[in-house]
Amino acid sequence: MSKQPFEFSYEAVLREEFAKADTDGNRVLDLDEFIKILEKYGIEADKAQEVYKKSADNGITEDVFIDYVHKSNKLDSLMDEYTRMFNSIDKDGNGYITPEELKQDWSEKGINLSDRSIDALIKNFDMDDDKNITIDEYLNALVYRYFRSKH
Repeated sequence: MSKQPFEFSYEAVLREEFAKADTDGNRVLDLDEFIKILEKYGIEADKAQEVYKKSADNGITEDVFIDYVHKSNKLDSLMDEYTRMFNSIDKDGNGYITPEELKQDWSEKGINLSDRSIDALIKNFDMDDDKNITIDEYLNALVYRYFRSKH
C-alpha cells in the first residue's frame, strides 16, 4: 500500500498560514496582513501593493494568496535548488535516487550512515514504497517541509 502523497500538502499549510494571518477573521488579508505573511516566507513584499490593488477591493483571498506564493520567484528558486540537489545525488541520472546513491552522497560529505539509517531516510520521501526516491517525491517532500518550517 502506498503512502498518501505530499502533493498539495504544502497548499494545506499555506491555507493554515492564511487563516492565522487573517487576524480579523474576515477571510481576506488586508495589505498589512499580506505583507507580513509574505515577509515570513522570504518573498519580497515590494509588489504586494500592486497585487493587492489588482485583487478584489476588499483584500487578498486565500486563493489569490496561494496563487501568488506559487508564482513567486521564491518558490521557483526553491524548486530549482531542490532539483539541483536531487540531480547531484542521482549519480547515474536515471531519474530516481537509490539507497546506494543516497549512501554514497552522504559518504562524500564525510558522514557514513548505516543501511538502517539510509532506509529510514528513503522512507521519509518514498511515497510508493519502491525503495527509491523520484524527483516528484523529493520535491514534494522538501517543498512541504519548507512551508511547514515556516509555520
